[in-house]
Amino acid sequence: MYPQNPQQRFQQQVQQQQHDNWHRMQQFKWAKDQENLRLRQQQQVEEAELRNRFRRVEGDAAWLRSEFEKRRLSEVDLKVRLRNLMVQDGSGVWWMVHSRTGQWFRSDDGSWSQDDPYRYLPIHSTGTRSVPAPHRVRAVVILVVSLAVTFALGFFAANVVYEATRGHPLAPPVASTLATIVACTVWILGLIRSLISARRRWREG
Repeated sequence: MYPQNPQQRFQQQVQQQQHDNWHRMQQFKWAKDQENLRLRQQQQVEEAELRNRFRRVEGDAAWLRSEFEKRRLSEVDLKVRLRNLMVQDGSGVWWMVHSRTGQWFRSDDGSWSQDDPYRYLPIHSTGTRSVPAPHRVRAVVILVVSLAVTFALGFFAANVVYEATRGHPLAPPVASTLATIVACTVWILGLIRSLISARRRWREG
């Protein structure tokens, strides 16, 4: 059974849907903020661990070269032990300390070239994937939720109109036609509003 005032019931339904939509958006925003914070903390930990590993290898390599200069270590053993100290960063690049100069070299498709590993740390210290901008994720969520709400409201409004007009002498054709017109109007207006809102969110910097 429908209430005596269909318009009031319709307005209450719209208000409830808007409240639920806002509540879901707040929950989603909080979850994404927590995930972004976790990823940033994980990246900082991985970067610090890789930096410390480079420094430890530099210290070990310096000691090995010192042993080689004191003739306590052969050149072959020096190169073997330095090769065992090779470091692979988060992007899969191998790094090795040169046996003579103590400089860092990186492997590019099997060939070695001198480079500085520390300048790559902010980029290559983690294997995590990039995270989409939060405002763009919210734009997609807003669009999906708004379209779902618009679809439901269109059916609700059509049902209210149909029940209110089915007593017309020309019913059911009149009631059915009016219900279809109301549903299509609600869907079109809702679609336009959803696209505008999502576009504004998407462009936020």
